Amino acid sequence: MTHLKRDIADYLRFHLLAVAAGQAVEVMRGMSAWLGDPLSLDEHGQPEWSGIAGEFQEGRRCVQAMLGAVDQRIGQLRADAQHEHATYIKLASDVLPEPVKLTGDVKQWSEEVLLEFGGSSRLFPQLGDDRLRSSLLLKLFRRAQTQLTVEQIGGAEPPDPLLERLSAMSVQERARIFNEWMRSAMPWINARFSAEFTPRADQFKCFIGVGDANAWRRMEAEIRAAVPTGSFHGDLVSIVNTGIAGKAVCYIELSGFPMTVLRGLPTWRTSYQIENPKIPTHLHFDSTRFRHPISPSMDELNRLADDYEWFLQANALGVIKRKPDLADREASFQPRGQYLFEVEPGSGEWLQIGNEFAIRSNGLPAYYREQVIAAVQQKLAAMGPNQLALLAALMRHYHQRVYEPKLEVDETGAQLPSPSLPNITARRLYDQWIKRARGVNPALSPDRIDAATDKLAQWTEAVPDSASDAYHWEVERAVDKRVIRADILASDERAAQVLAAAVPAPAPASVRYKLFVGGAQHGPFSAEEIALRIARGEVARETRVWNMQWNPKADKWQYAGHLPELAPLFGDAIPDPDDAIPDPD
Repeated sequence: MTHLKRDIADYLRFHLLAVAAGQAVEVMRGMSAWLGDPLSLDEHGQPEWSGIAGEFQEGRRCVQAMLGAVDQRIGQLRADAQHEHATYIKLASDVLPEPVKLTGDVKQWSEEVLLEFGGSSRLFPQLGDDRLRSSLLLKLFRRAQTQLTVEQIGGAEPPDPLLERLSAMSVQERARIFNEWMRSAMPWINARFSAEFTPRADQFKCFIGVGDANAWRRMEAEIRAAVPTGSFHGDLVSIVNTGIAGKAVCYIELSGFPMTVLRGLPTWRTSYQIENPKIPTHLHFDSTRFRHPISPSMDELNRLADDYEWFLQANALGVIKRKPDLADREASFQPRGQYLFEVEPGSGEWLQIGNEFAIRSNGLPAYYREQVIAAVQQKLAAMGPNQLALLAALMRHYHQRVYEPKLEVDETGAQLPSPSLPNITARRLYDQWIKRARGVNPALSPDRIDAATDKLAQWTEAVPDSASDAYHWEVERAVDKRVIRADILASDERAAQVLAAAVPAPAPASVRYKLFVGGAQHGPFSAEEIALRIARGEVARETRVWNMQWNPKADKWQYAGHLPELAPLFGDAIPDPDDAIPDPD
């Protein structure tokens, strides 16, 4: 019994050990799967992992992408610093400054930032989204700026590098820079300066913002002396603190001018185009680099381009329509060329959403934007291939005629087209719609689109006064827009009829004939060639003829004189002379 008890105890112990070992194996396998396994090699020959290791690996890639974006931004800022812009004058030397380094415990600062961003559980999902990653990077920039500001406050205040740079210059060189700086800051308005209105000196205000106003007092007399003559005097200059070392800002304001002298500006960008060649308003040859407080960023420019594309589609699809230009008295209260949008389909309530200039400058109104886009998408989803083909033909007309690029003369004297946003957008919509139409119906060839474009006036109607919607400096000539007639755009069958009518009927093939002469077939010949043979006496009325369009199984050779198309070629036969009549001498 003792041995039996010992055997049973050993069995139970080994069984428990085996079960525990099996469970430990399962736990280790689960842990291993959670940690991750190598899957494949990336383009750099490094293994790619699954599981948590893969997540850390992907997070590392995202962080490296963020660091790459930071390096790219630094390079862009350094490149921008090498160019002169319209609104700032660069006085920095060509030697790059030493990189700014954070002092103190960087690890502790990093942990604080991590906690501010919600910890790793919230941070990691943001790394995988480009939009969230950009927002995260912006927050990190601002947090770093705050930390640098705190450290600068805690340490000794460094000298103003701009003031040091100016102090090292000669008096004449400083006078030139100050004069150019203040002339560039002079305000401009699109007004009629005449006897009706001439600005007085006391209508100007001038503020100079510097890092330390007390330190800049030694430059005050030179700054006051650089005030543009004929505008205001140096006593109106006020030097104020901004707390930002290395940067000085000149702000000049003109107030008190009567509203009656102002000219209407369709958009502020138009005013830039007008003022661009003038000095001192714009000093840089590239107006797109002009730094203005409301100048859009690249993201905003992309949004404006998208909004304009929706606007052009809405116009082509009839989602919006142009309001007839108002009388002169009414036009003085609102810009011309307003476009109307039916807020609720079928309600008959059409509300103004702005003119084309406003939409190009500011985008679709936020209140109506989603409704306009939804209406365009709904209409496009219901379009058949023939309707899309007509829309493509309309956009081709916009691309080639309505927004025909203005020809610019380059430095070599060559006249080159300068495509504008509307021209490029119309071309993109043409490519997009013709591709979609041919994807459904491959028989819709570009030739049919060309034929429909040639007969555009038959299936479209003009939009009166819409030629004024385009900037005159963008287009070669002013041309009114056209829109597809509502009855034609309403159904794909009606659009197919228009396309079919636009294609010219093929010319009938010229008939060819064979001749049976001298026991053999000859030809084929055209009717003109047979007429020559008749004239030479080689073909008679009794000559057998075969029309090449006949069916060999059903038709038979016919006499040439019996065919209606050949019989007139023989004419009336002239009789032979009688034997009693002598031959002519």
